[in-house]
Amino acid sequence: GGVFDLNFADPPYFLSNGGITCHAGRMVKVDKGDWDKSRGPALNHEFNTEWLRRCQALLKPNGTLWVSVTHHVIFSVGYAMHQLGRKMLNQVTWQKPTPPPNLACRYFTHSTETLLWAAKNEKSRHRFNYADMKRANGNKQMKDVWTFTAPKPEEKTLGKHPTQKPVALLERIILSSTSPDDFVLDPFMGSGTTALVCALLARDAGLPLALQLLITPGTTAHADTGSHTLFANGFLLDAAAIAWFFDHYIDRHHRSDWRFAPLLAPEMDGVAPACLLLAECDPLVDEGLAYADRLRLAGVPVELELYRGLTHDFIKMGRILKEAGQAQQVAADALRKAWTP
Repeated sequence: GGVFDLNFADPPYFLSNGGITCHAGRMVKVDKGDWDKSRGPALNHEFNTEWLRRCQALLKPNGTLWVSVTHHVIFSVGYAMHQLGRKMLNQVTWQKPTPPPNLACRYFTHSTETLLWAAKNEKSRHRFNYADMKRANGNKQMKDVWTFTAPKPEEKTLGKHPTQKPVALLERIILSSTSPDDFVLDPFMGSGTTALVCALLARDAGLPLALQLLITPGTTAHADTGSHTLFANGFLLDAAAIAWFFDHYIDRHHRSDWRFAPLLAPEMDGVAPACLLLAECDPLVDEGLAYADRLRLAGVPVELELYRGLTHDFIKMGRILKEAGQAQQVAADALRKAWTP
C-alpha cells in the first residue's frame, strides 16, 4: 500500500515560549504562533507519534521519510520512529556557516539542524542515488554533514516563513532519494519550498505538472474584491486575519508579482489542469472564481466545485460537515485521475 515515495516533514519544534532570538541584527521574539507552543512532553510526543503514523501509512513499501528537527524535538521524533518500526538510515547535520548569535551568552551558538532519514520499515529497499551524490561532491563519497546558508533573500521575496528551509537543502534531499517520476509529500508545508523544488526538478527533467489542486485559494494581490467586503467579518476568516497574514508573509511592494498573485499572471497558456474547491461564504471566493475563468479562457481544463453556505477551511471540518467529506473525496478523485497514466 501507500502512495508516496518520499515524505519531507518540518514539524513544529514547540519553541514559542516567549523567548527572544536575533534576526537581521535585531532582538525579536521567538513566538511563531499557537501551532508552535508546547503542550507538555506527553502531548507533544503524542502529536509527533500520530503525524508520523499517518505519514508511514501513506508511504509506499520502499519509501523514505526525512524529518528536520532541532534538539527540542529530536528525541521525541526519533523515539516515535523506533516505536513505529522505522529503519533509521542516516542522521544528517545541516551546518549553517553564519548562524545568528546567542543573545543570552549562556549557551553555545545554535548553528545546526538535524535531518533524520528513515525507511518505512526494516524490510524496505530504499532508494539512494549514491552515484549522483558522489558526482555532486567532486567524485568523493558524500558525508552526513552538509553546509548550506539559510534561505537567500531572493527565496523570501514572495513570502516569509519563520522555519523556511533553503532551496539547496531540499534539492539535495529530493535528488538523493527519489527518481524523476516519484511522488513527494510535505505534511507541514509552510513556505512551499518542497513543492517549488519538485516543480523545478520536474521542469528540468521535462516532466509536465499533472494538476493544480486548489482548496479555497488566494490568488490576487489585494483584499479588494466584492467577497472581501461582503464576508469581511463573522465568517471564520475575516478581514483582520487576512491583513495579518499578508503583512507577515510578504512586503507590500512585492504583492503584485504574479508568483504571489497568480491571477495577475500575464498569460496562463499551457499550465497544469486545475481542480478548485471553493466556499460560498469565503472572502477569497471571488478571486478563486476569477482564477478559474482565466484558466478556462486560456484553454486549461478546470473542475470547479462551489460549496454553498460554507466558510473558508470548511474542508477540515469533516466531523461535523458532510460537505467536507464530499470535498475531500473530490480532491482524492482529482489526484487519482491526475496520477493515473
